[in-house]
Amino acid sequence: MRIYTASAIVVFSAIMLATTVCGGESSPTPNIDATVEEKVQVELTTEASTVAQAKERLVKTIPTAIALPTPIPTPLPTSTPVPPTSAPVPAAHSPLPTTTATPVPLTATATVTSAAPPAQVPDTPVPTESPGSKTIDCSLGEDQRTVSCEASEGLSGEWSSNASTRTLGGNTFEFTVDLEVPQIVVELKACVNDDCSTLTAFIEPPPTRPFETNRKDEAGERNAQIEKQEAPFWNEPMWPISQMCTGSFQFTHMIVDVADVDSIGVSPGGHIAPHDHMAYWGTGDIENQPQKSGDEKQSSEKVQLFSPADIFFISLGTNNKEWGGTLFTCDGHGILLGHVSDPSDELNLIFSQNEPEPGCDDNSCSWRFPTFIPAGTPLFKSSGYTSGFDFGLMLVGLTAEELQKQPGYGYSITPWRTGGSGNSVCPLEYFEEPLRSEYTKFLGDFRCGPFNQDVPGTAMGFWLDTPSTEIYPGIAFKDEWDVDEWKTIWLFQDFRKTASSNYNITVGNNIFGLDHGPHGEYSYIASESGSVNRAWDDIRPGKNYCIELRVKENMFVVDKDVQKILIIKVSDDGNQLTVEALDNNECGDGPWVFQGGEWSFYR
Repeated sequence: MRIYTASAIVVFSAIMLATTVCGGESSPTPNIDATVEEKVQVELTTEASTVAQAKERLVKTIPTAIALPTPIPTPLPTSTPVPPTSAPVPAAHSPLPTTTATPVPLTATATVTSAAPPAQVPDTPVPTESPGSKTIDCSLGEDQRTVSCEASEGLSGEWSSNASTRTLGGNTFEFTVDLEVPQIVVELKACVNDDCSTLTAFIEPPPTRPFETNRKDEAGERNAQIEKQEAPFWNEPMWPISQMCTGSFQFTHMIVDVADVDSIGVSPGGHIAPHDHMAYWGTGDIENQPQKSGDEKQSSEKVQLFSPADIFFISLGTNNKEWGGTLFTCDGHGILLGHVSDPSDELNLIFSQNEPEPGCDDNSCSWRFPTFIPAGTPLFKSSGYTSGFDFGLMLVGLTAEELQKQPGYGYSITPWRTGGSGNSVCPLEYFEEPLRSEYTKFLGDFRCGPFNQDVPGTAMGFWLDTPSTEIYPGIAFKDEWDVDEWKTIWLFQDFRKTASSNYNITVGNNIFGLDHGPHGEYSYIASESGSVNRAWDDIRPGKNYCIELRVKENMFVVDKDVQKILIIKVSDDGNQLTVEALDNNECGDGPWVFQGGEWSFYR
């Protein structure tokens, strides 16, 4: 049974926020996200003559503009929600499909380390003799979490421990215990002349567990609490839409005239995470556009947009410059629009008959209410401030397994924690012919998806700053699973057909040595063997790999020079990724050792 809760409102409010932070490949624009936290404003046309003209036009096209039509009492067959972790996953290192991914049976679940029995800390560190007189000394700090190690004078090598994901080269080693083990083991692989050996030190863990703030342990506690309750369904509609679809959902009208489309490219744009509008529509650049004093210069053609389907609920807002938000169809599916302006007479009339929520101020205004807008109604024009406009489609009510069968979706381990792509598909595939074919030809060298590229047990996919629960935790744990995409990284295959061997990474905040830069995206060409420049889905647990990263200037151009090298390692359970970027222009032969600036991300 599906439980309709307020959780979906929170999830998709965050999705709606991504509407206007797309980026395309133009200069950044102000964030105009239409969220429940952000107020927005528009200067409505209030003159009587304008309203009268709009009303006359609206009456001819929308006889029931405000009142909802009678619901159709024939809902689609429902499915029992399936946890995403039980769904089939794609085969590793396979070409990206042009439509639907072909999954391969494989189960991916988060592994939470169980608590070890308490043990006593020895009063003194336990050094271990190396061959000859070489030793390493390790001790546990007063905080009962920090381990400090030092090798004999003149001895150095590669340090590691079973209680930490960190490795380091040199004469000393310090780390924080972040893995719960019955006994802490520290190893130093060292060579003196040609004489190589492994020195080992053993430390008993503290009598009290030092993991109260450990992210993995917190995830385990959340799992235990969640298992005690009936798991809610993660993909419920954002709003209580009573109008049921009578068949397979499709767009019945164009979103924009084919003649007004210049290009369609697929890219993260200005985002770090995979999101709901990666198919970005270009309307053609313009030059020497007249500019009023104080106004931002128009950079692209402004074209008319229409409602591609019947609309039953709207959540839209503006910052007095651009509009953005979500239009909801039958069954509550979401049509996302961004970088639009100039609402039509029809929309202005509807806005004038409904109070804005949560109200307006000098800079912003927003509206959220039920209505009825038939397919084909003029909505907005593209704003012209970027290279085009955002247009995405979010399908609600479908399980993870059902979504994987939709074109452009792919596979997501935790769809409720992505940047909006957890229920998003390629919108071009949902137009009726001949529009579908006419729009898809603008893709040219691009594939429209898959938007989600998680491959369990490898480095490929979307990684977060905290571990995920094994099942959707619901609204009660919002603060725990809510995602700040600037604290995430995304490792994926390029969407261009001619760059199918190119693999990319997007980064936000510089926490491991890799700057966000002008675009926040880096690229490399994958090799078929060795440990250098392997495809993300060829990077597996067991050893460190090295990647030579080049800046990706835009959707088409990658800088010729290597800017950074990336040391990368996948944990044994496949649920933790450790990375560090270093200033170097080549990886060399290795081995590659973390230098102390590494950071871990989680599934």
